[in-house]
Parts: sequence; C-alpha cells; structure tokens
Amino acid sequence: MSIPILHRSRKSWFFRHFGKRSIKRRLISNRGDTNNRHYIIEKGLLRLYLIDYSGKEFNIIFAKENQIIGDLSTPQASNYFLETIEPSTVWSMDDRDMKRLVSLLSNTADENYRKISAEFLSKIIARSFS
Repeated sequence: MSIPILHRSRKSWFFRHFGKRSIKRRLISNRGDTNNRHYIIEKGLLRLYLIDYSGKEFNIIFAKENQIIGDLSTPQASNYFLETIEPSTVWSMDDRDMKRLVSLLSNTADENYRKISAEFLSKIIARSFS
C-alpha cells in the first residue's frame, strides 16, 4: 500500500497499528455491533447498508480501492451492516488509532503547507530582487 504523504517514521507507525486482512465475500459488521473499526480498502468492494423493519435493504455507500468505509459516527451499537461484495483486502484500525493517524496527517499537511509557503515566498523575493 502506497502512502506518499506520510514520512518514513510515520509509515512505520501506520503499519504497526493497522491490521491487514484478506476477506472473501462475507459480512464484516452486523447491526448492533459496536462500530469501533475503520477500514481502508486496498483491493475489492465493500457495501454499507441498512435493513428496515419490513426487511428491505437500503444501500448507504459502496467503497472501492483507496477509500475508507465504516459507520464512523460514534463508537456505539451500529444500525448498519458492512459486507464485502467481492474478495477484498482491507486495513483496519480502531477508533483511537484512527484519531492518531488523522492527527499525524494534519501535522503532515501543516508541515507541507509551511514548506510550500516558504519556498513560494523565497521565489517571490528572489524574483523581486534579481
């Protein structure tokens, strides 16, 4: 899995905290399960859906390669079902570690912004005084 925006030390953190799983077509999460996992899809297709009281299924979202899926609203019992539509490879992480990853990415984004801004400013100054 390619994660170009993460520095080498952060990539090692990522791989230590994410669990890689290959899953054949099956249900990953059932209604009533505690929704405390986040999934990044490396390969395959997943579906998040619900079933109403009459038994009718309603698709909420389909997710494919390089997308994140899960009922991420709260770490409580979920109203949704999550299943693989085809054989899939996913990386899963619990809620606490996902928040840490978002923090790392935010820091990376801020660092990148500062670096780009400094380079841009340097170029403008160089052009102005040359």
